[in-house]
Amino acid sequence: MRRQVLDIPPIVPKYTDHRGFETVCSCGRRTETEFPEGVNAPISYGCGVEATIAYMHTRQYVPFERMSEYFMDVCNLPISQGAICDILDRFAGKAFPAYQLIAKQVENSKVVGSDETGAKINGKTGRFWTWQSRLATYIAFSGNRGTATINDNFVDGFKNAVLVHDCWKSHFETKVQAHQICTAHLLRELNFFKERYKS
Repeated sequence: MRRQVLDIPPIVPKYTDHRGFETVCSCGRRTETEFPEGVNAPISYGCGVEATIAYMHTRQYVPFERMSEYFMDVCNLPISQGAICDILDRFAGKAFPAYQLIAKQVENSKVVGSDETGAKINGKTGRFWTWQSRLATYIAFSGNRGTATINDNFVDGFKNAVLVHDCWKSHFETKVQAHQICTAHLLRELNFFKERYKS
């Protein structure tokens, strides 16, 4: 007979103390040791903390204030919202090559769906643009709803693709092999006609 109880051990922050030494030669030259790569400030957060913040933000959509509370309440680790913002900025830089791979995957697809959705960030209205293939989704935020955003993200357009979209003018100005109007948008229009004309 056998029974198991699964649990998570208490989360305790692990501090690694790095100490540098410096000395002054009799000739007056000052020499000091270098800290390991990535240890750039009096307090730094390790890759486990950084990865957890990136996951909570990007996958779970947890606001900064609640992330800060989580680290204090659960991990006994004080971390400010400003530090969280800095960590996410660094992560965005690290993710840039992957972001370019996603864009290339979408750009080389035979069918690409595109749309833009309004959103407010810090009180300013902008657009989240989405381009999607069967295997990849590329999302970019812009204050512009015109072709400038398309050209900024896909300068060569989608030369070998059928672009599926609503009837927004900017999509028709994208360099593509062919256009297809989104079926969901067409069905919505047909339903309108059906209700309007009772036919």
